Amino acid sequence: MRNKIFFEKEKKENLIYGKHPILSAFESGQTLDVIYTQKELKSEILDEIRDLAKKNGVPLKAVPKDKLDYLTFRANHQGVAAFIAIVNYYEKDELLKEVLEKNKVPFILILDSITDVRNFGAISRTALGTGVQFVITAKRNSAQINAEAMKTSAGALNNLPVCREDDLVQTVKWCKQNNIKVLVSDLQATKNLAEINFNEPVAIVVGEEAEGVNRLIINRADETFKIPITAQVDSYNVSVATGMILYEAMKGRKN
Repeated sequence: MRNKIFFEKEKKENLIYGKHPILSAFESGQTLDVIYTQKELKSEILDEIRDLAKKNGVPLKAVPKDKLDYLTFRANHQGVAAFIAIVNYYEKDELLKEVLEKNKVPFILILDSITDVRNFGAISRTALGTGVQFVITAKRNSAQINAEAMKTSAGALNNLPVCREDDLVQTVKWCKQNNIKVLVSDLQATKNLAEINFNEPVAIVVGEEAEGVNRLIINRADETFKIPITAQVDSYNVSVATGMILYEAMKGRKN
């Protein structure tokens, strides 16, 4: 019951619904995490909201009416609802510029398809503690940074900049254009984690434990590595694995 109350409180505080409140959110410059629109429902205002979402890089999800009814406790949602972001999102070019201006060696974490908010929060806490300068995640198929993620991060997400990108494959290309080596955690890799040189500009890519990192990203990596594991265990929880990786990276870095 306690968890249910917390979840309902979170939804009421972070959720807006109805056409005009969402248009007003855009007009006032509020950042939205995601917008849900009712499948097959059409209107000029909904089309305007969809256009604004695409223009502002806000993920759009077409869902059945039942989903919107559940999110809004059967309120008059008019076929649309949205979560207001509780953190600010940043541009990766600006963050990289700041890192270089401080004469720091870039140390970036890229999260591919980490959808569990608790894992996202735990990873963020570890990333901040091990010196990661910023995190990059995808706009779609990624955990929403909500109150639960913030709580699990123990407030780390207030201090760790997060970027949201349309395409992580393009992000890998961006890293290479900026002379940042892309290192990918992959169970099929031949190198072990301890063999990797982290004392240079690096972007570490991790993926969720079931599917791992997208193969298109793996194929574009500068190096892949694996964490040693016994035959009795198939894989580590992604937040645990990321903690191992970031601790090893922190030990090997001088700046």
